[in-house]
Amino acid sequence: MNTDPQLQQEVTKKLQGYPKIDATHIRVAATKAGYVILGGYVRHFTEKVDAVQIAKSVKGVNSVTDDIDVIPPGQEVPKWHESTYDLGDGSDGGASEAGD
Repeated sequence: MNTDPQLQQEVTKKLQGYPKIDATHIRVAATKAGYVILGGYVRHFTEKVDAVQIAKSVKGVNSVTDDIDVIPPGQEVPKWHESTYDLGDGSDGGASEAGD
């Protein structure tokens, strides 16, 4: 797939700027066609819902796939959440953890 680092950066920036979301562990991948995938985890369901709505509000986003898990405070985070997000083209899709 043809990735779009600028769109990924815009979505990531908007997530990081929203005070009701801890976007530290949300990963964003985006394509030039405006397809965005959100992955990783948050601690509260409301953060998950807000993250999807924020991503949809970014200019150029046509579709959002929500792969964010809710892992409640105090529950251990599975190791697989630390891997990069793959868009299926053999690269990491230009994705990185928010906050990098």
